[in-house]
Amino acid sequence: MYFTLAISAAAAAGCAALTRAALDTDPRVLPVPGPPAVAWRSADSRLAVIRWGAPAGPVAGATVAAAAGTIWASPEGAVLRARTGLARTDPVYVAAGPGAVVVSDRAGWAASVTGRLGDPDPVMIAALLNLGYPLGAATPFRGVVAGTIAARLGVEHVVTAPRPPGTAGVADVLARLRSAVLVADGMLSAFENVGLSPWAARFGRGPLRALDDFYLINRAGRWSAAARQAYLLRERLVQPFFDDRVVRAARDVPLAGRVSGRLHHDLLAGLCPDLLDVPLAGRGPATADWRRGYGDEIAAFLRGYVLDRGADLFDVVSRRAAERALRVPHADREAAWALATVAAQVSGDWLNARSP
Repeated sequence: MYFTLAISAAAAAGCAALTRAALDTDPRVLPVPGPPAVAWRSADSRLAVIRWGAPAGPVAGATVAAAAGTIWASPEGAVLRARTGLARTDPVYVAAGPGAVVVSDRAGWAASVTGRLGDPDPVMIAALLNLGYPLGAATPFRGVVAGTIAARLGVEHVVTAPRPPGTAGVADVLARLRSAVLVADGMLSAFENVGLSPWAARFGRGPLRALDDFYLINRAGRWSAAARQAYLLRERLVQPFFDDRVVRAARDVPLAGRVSGRLHHDLLAGLCPDLLDVPLAGRGPATADWRRGYGDEIAAFLRGYVLDRGADLFDVVSRRAAERALRVPHADREAAWALATVAAQVSGDWLNARSP
């Protein structure tokens, strides 16, 4: 696994300064240890591509590309290019400065290189708080039928159950808060700036199509993108449903057919009729999970963590309201996890995620 950052500057000196900043980035900002190295530089020294982690070192006579192919440079043409897919699950981040543009597949790296990593964004804080519980802990699913499907297909299926309540201590909670922010790219990869005003106008013109587009961009381009970056740190992940060709083909189907489930049924009938009688969803008992079933010790730690580290958070959220929400025992555990995770982000404590 490696990350890519590309620089395009009006002058060679500007490119050199940003390249030094990229190479000198605090290694705690990225979830892999590196090292960083210049993979390519244009003949006029105004363009450069830096990689963090293997493969490292200069690349000659070939196209230099990001791991997901989203950022690339052709040495022959001395041109930098970047793109992402329709679902935006492999995002590209742009940071512009005086006389230069930085693009990267890691938002925290781009922000660090351009000096913006420590600038809390009130809009981002509000959006993160709205997301709630899944930032601080995974939400267990109920009625999962993946095991049944795997058995029908004859493929291996492994389930990792969450730890039961009462098995985690303060150190576990602190480690999870820090790692959640680090893995989610300093919380930047989960929420790029998507304004609501254009969507409101589109909703007025055609509500169903607007909601369909909004779901693709937000569910895939935000939540799935953050999850995908986390998965890719430890394994090779192929998600064919996010391929542009599949997305286009699915969206060519009339919306009514997709909403009704007819599309899914017809695809299963053609590809694997043995799965037609497997229910797509079910209800069962919720899995016992320490992230929900914690006691007063963890609740008191989360309260103290937020109140001690949330200075920038309280520019957006009422401290008095936070104190009420975090009163022990916690009445709203989703709010507690959200506040604690954002406190880890805005305070910079997430940079200690790999500390012993």
